[in-house]
Order: sequence, then C-alpha cells, then structure tokens
Amino acid sequence: MKVGPIPMSDLYDNSESEFKNIIIMAKRARDIIETRFEANKVEEDIEDSDQLEQLQVDDTIDYDEPKAIIVALNEFKNNEIDWKDLNSEENE
Repeated sequence: MKVGPIPMSDLYDNSESEFKNIIIMAKRARDIIETRFEANKVEEDIEDSDQLEQLQVDDTIDYDEPKAIIVALNEFKNNEIDWKDLNSEENE
C-alpha cells in the first residue's frame, strides 16, 4: 500500500476552517465504518454450537477495499459530502 502525505490544500474549503473540514471527514469515515460493520455483522443471538456451525462463512467480504478515511477524503475533495452546520447563523 502506498503511503504518503496529504496536501493541506485538500483539507481546505474556501468557506470553512481546516479543523472543521477534518471533523466532517472523520464523521463521514465513522459512517462508512458503521455501514461496513452492519453489512458484515454476524448474528448475535447464537445460543449453541449447532447454530454456530450452521453459519456460512461470507466470502463476499472485500479485504482490499480502501480505508474509510481515504474514501471520506476523496468524497470531500469531490464535494460529495452533504452536511450542514447546526450552529451557524444561516440555519437559524
């Protein structure tokens, strides 16, 4: 996997601070992680080993998919994240 720095220009949106943009991307990454977890969640109500044996191993899990924060950063750069600031004066 290629590792490198992220240019600071990727974190800037002309109207917002870089720290607010980082929070936006982090919350989006958390949403992506929760979505992936729910898609791969195993039944929690297993009571005995017979039920455990009946579960099939899911071979559709893609272990090579990009990290959630990378997906969130790309979505932010492409203006694909819809969000609103609940504390701003425009929303009042």
